[in-house]
Amino acid sequence: MTEITAQAWPEPPIAGTEAAAVIGALQRRRATLAHAPWR
Repeated sequence: MTEITAQAWPEPPIAGTEAAAVIGALQRRRATLAHAPWR
């Protein structure tokens, strides 16, 4: 990442990546619970 990019986009890329990771983890957990054998 260049200095210009870092100054122009200080937060969005990091926040977007974290949000995507959290959403993905929640979706996997929900899918696992939905297909759990004990339900």
